[in-house]
Amino acid sequence: MNVYRIYFAHPATSHNTEGEKRITDILKERGWQVINPFLDDAHQKAEFVNNIRQNRFGILDSAKLVLNDIIHIGRSDAILVWLPKGHTSVGTICELIHGWYMGKYIIIIYELHDFPHPWAWWHSDEFYRSIDDFENRHVCSDDWWKEVEHDNNDS
Repeated sequence: MNVYRIYFAHPATSHNTEGEKRITDILKERGWQVINPFLDDAHQKAEFVNNIRQNRFGILDSAKLVLNDIIHIGRSDAILVWLPKGHTSVGTICELIHGWYMGKYIIIIYELHDFPHPWAWWHSDEFYRSIDDFENRHVCSDDWWKEVEHDNNDS
């Protein structure tokens, strides 16, 4: 089984939640190396969030954080974007758009509203309304990804 890298974009406010853990476990069970910037760069993110809360962050802090995330997105095979109900995040949307412009395969779990937002829908390769829906579709299995790669190579 090949190991593929998936960047897990989600709001800072959803970090350390049951949903974050569940999605990470699903991806790992299906053989993916999960790049979660809140875990992989935990010290950097914690420092950045603390500076924001104290209204003392600057362009250099922002550049370091954003450029590091863009590097991780570029090194990934796909991006999973989780937009949970009650959590909004400019950063998550920016990660989505950067990945889309890089030609990454975009999977969205969209729980924000009762209706799918047209911008999120249009920028996704796969769109799910819940973690359950995502889990039940066997997305991100090795066979599934081989099929996706095959389809992308044919176009």
